[in-house]
Amino acid sequence: MKKIIIPKKSQLTLKDGWKNYVRYCKVKNLAEVTIKSYRQGYDNLENYLGGDFLVSNITLEHIESLILKLKGKDTIKDITINTRLRSIRAFLYYYMEKGYIDSFKIELLRVQIKQKQPYTDQELKKLLVKPNLNETRFSVYRNWVIINFVLGTGVRLSTLNNLKNRDILLDTGMADLRHTKNRSQQIIPLPTSLINILEEYMSIRKGEKSDALFCNEHGKKLHKDWIKKAIYIYNKRRGVNKTSLHLLRHTFAKKYIMAGGNPLKLQKLLGHKSMRMVKRYVNLYSQDLKKDYDRFNPLENIVDQGEYIEMNMR
Repeated sequence: MKKIIIPKKSQLTLKDGWKNYVRYCKVKNLAEVTIKSYRQGYDNLENYLGGDFLVSNITLEHIESLILKLKGKDTIKDITINTRLRSIRAFLYYYMEKGYIDSFKIELLRVQIKQKQPYTDQELKKLLVKPNLNETRFSVYRNWVIINFVLGTGVRLSTLNNLKNRDILLDTGMADLRHTKNRSQQIIPLPTSLINILEEYMSIRKGEKSDALFCNEHGKKLHKDWIKKAIYIYNKRRGVNKTSLHLLRHTFAKKYIMAGGNPLKLQKLLGHKSMRMVKRYVNLYSQDLKKDYDRFNPLENIVDQGEYIEMNMR
């Protein structure tokens, strides 16, 4: 067994520090995609300071200078800088806890979040028109089912792509999501219309229980990039310029909020660890929440057309 050499705190370089941190992440059983995202932030730090720079010498001034350098690049948006900072922060905070670095706080940039424009009802109606099974290829029909599935459940692309036939529990009307971003298994309900769609789709798709639910015409699992491309083509051919599956997830969230759905349930359905993203959805769609507000507001319904009961005041 190869002996692991841990340098003294004053001698640990960024390059070696990253190797040790990756090992720590794997021991903690973090997902490879998470470690990959950390790597993007670390690369910015190493490119700026150099791989031989000592971890113990890193200060807040170095991070602030790096932020200014990134902000000076027109190709990098503030929200991207924050993503990189979160990764750098995770890496440096680890070594702060270990006593390698004097503790300091790394603040994220203040970013004005732009409202993403979800699919409109008109666009959704175009996408949800069922293709004629006697005249269309399986791939087009499958894409139609995918659109219905994401709009009906709000699942992420990675979760969708890892679904297997056995994960759709038609007898109970549930879906078993085994592959999620936070790596915790979820069992979510399926809307009735989606259950009916999946019953038909699975009778056509067939295959073993362990096979991928959404496959190509040969029954093989699709790569995520192929799903993105397939939906892009599907939407364009339907006359819809929006082609993002993730935007369907936002549409699911908006429709749920607009219908008066419980935010805590929405958090569970979307697989978020905290309410932070749900609150963001509510803030993004606050103007939409105001639509028809007077019509449903109890005060407006009690007071008839602005006529108030006059009381004799003595």
